[in-house]
Amino acid sequence: MSRRTLGGLDGPDADADFWRWARARGVVAVRCEARDVAEGWRGIVATEDIERDAVVLRVPGDILMSARSMERDEQLRDALRTHGETRSMTPADKLAVHLLLEASRGRGSRWHEYISRLPRAYNLLCCWTRRERAMLQDPAAIAVARRARDATRQSWERARDVLAALGLTLTNRWGSIDAWRWAHCTVSSRTVYVPYDAAGALCPVGDLFNYAPPPPPHRHAIVGTPLEGGDEGGEHDDDEGEHEGKKDEGGREGKRWTTSGDGAWEEASREYVFRARRPYVAGEQIMLCYGRHTNLGLLEHYGFLLDEKESETGGAEPGNPHDAAAFALGFDLDDTDDATAVTTSVTTTTTTTTTVVEASAVDGSLEWEATRGLRLWAARRRPGGFGGGKGGGAADKRIRDAASRGFAVGADVERRAFKAVADAAAAALTSVHLATTAKFDADALARAKEAAEVVGGTRRDSEVIGGTRRDSEVIGGTSEDGTFLPGVEDEPGEAPREWARGDGEDGEDEDGEEEDGEEGGRDGEEEVDPDSNAGLALRWRLCHKRALQRAYRAAAARVEEASGGGGGGRGGGGGRGATVSRPRLRGGRS
Repeated sequence: MSRRTLGGLDGPDADADFWRWARARGVVAVRCEARDVAEGWRGIVATEDIERDAVVLRVPGDILMSARSMERDEQLRDALRTHGETRSMTPADKLAVHLLLEASRGRGSRWHEYISRLPRAYNLLCCWTRRERAMLQDPAAIAVARRARDATRQSWERARDVLAALGLTLTNRWGSIDAWRWAHCTVSSRTVYVPYDAAGALCPVGDLFNYAPPPPPHRHAIVGTPLEGGDEGGEHDDDEGEHEGKKDEGGREGKRWTTSGDGAWEEASREYVFRARRPYVAGEQIMLCYGRHTNLGLLEHYGFLLDEKESETGGAEPGNPHDAAAFALGFDLDDTDDATAVTTSVTTTTTTTTTVVEASAVDGSLEWEATRGLRLWAARRRPGGFGGGKGGGAADKRIRDAASRGFAVGADVERRAFKAVADAAAAALTSVHLATTAKFDADALARAKEAAEVVGGTRRDSEVIGGTRRDSEVIGGTSEDGTFLPGVEDEPGEAPREWARGDGEDGEDEDGEEEDGEEGGRDGEEEVDPDSNAGLALRWRLCHKRALQRAYRAAAARVEEASGGGGGGRGGGGGRGATVSRPRLRGGRS
């Protein structure tokens, strides 16, 4: 897209046509406007101080694209009833069809001003080629990306009869897999929740808010002594309670408002209303919470991630408080009663079942269910079982109860449990699949960011709107035309030429990619655009490896604690015999 920006609702750089369209249809912004923000993309910025729970944006329901607007379109309604019912189309499938139909109508669509300013391309995992997926390196992450692409193709297959009935065909490119992928990504990354449509709704102007994660969840720390456990304190107050509503600046009065989200559908006024999650000062960007997601989840559903950031004490801190690294223990927590909430996966090459755990990217800690399951697994392997042969069933029950409350149940159990975690994290870090080290990736990313600052003598900007990347390259003084549909080289009524994928088949090598060199290797040796799919893969795997490192260090520290000064006490066993070796990383790099 061109370098021009939409600016604010009333700002000097406003896209006159779009904002005239929005205001004419009742969109109301209160003490805020859309502007370019410091990160290099667009967002909604406070023009005055804003208190918590104050209304900042109202969008009338009749300009939302949702199940209700589908029902008002006779052509679409008939096509869905005639051809869609037998194909088990999902609500998201139907909304994607709705979007493509409106896009094909060009200026004849009542949403033309909105659709014409949507991103032309997305970075969601379903858009990645085989080579780009391989750059993730982690087999589980690659599998997620592969499933995302397959799921998009399957949804396209479900929708093809309806698309054809609406005149959206391969001939005019609206019925191609690439057109469908664009519509699918738009629906996935830009919809807001509405109670009357499981797919959500496309919300003009409301999708300009950028993402901020909710407060970190409460995590059960490793508590108490290695032998007996102790008090773990209260729950983390994440400020997600309900608050009595009050009259907003538009004079409307709500009954209650839940601050776990930033926007909500109001049936009484038939508006989508956005409120400030917290107080803002003038000039500060107002953020929107999309819920809790790992970085891989953000890539899958929104096409971006939250990078690690430099800490005040040096080093890196996770930018996403909800990110986690999944890795296999290498064995099964075989008592299903004790590990009901722990994910298990069966390998494709053997009949061995191995438990997969998730370690917090923040501090390397495991979730409560996994910690409980590990402690019980280790307790079962003591001489005589749970109670060490003392007390029989009563002792077993006490151990189960203590583990269920998040307490340690003995030094020997603690050493065995967390040595297993440390060994598994070390194995994941040194896996042959991770062809580069965290240090190598960090250096490669630093070079890529430095190179991306200047392209052809001009700064390269990547606008992110509602959490998705919007290409806006200005290179060598030239730029693309800002019109999305139709493009300057396209005939009226036809989709962009890049959507002309013949029969829609990707082919064996997907998107023309050569099959050699697809194993990933030392991908960081080639400079990549940090905002490209390859750049996102590099950024994700760096976050992943650092999370694994934190998991290893946290588990190793726990083993050392239980092996060192733990001493006697209930369930003792001393500190002998438990050692954890540091993982040997290639080239001595961390």
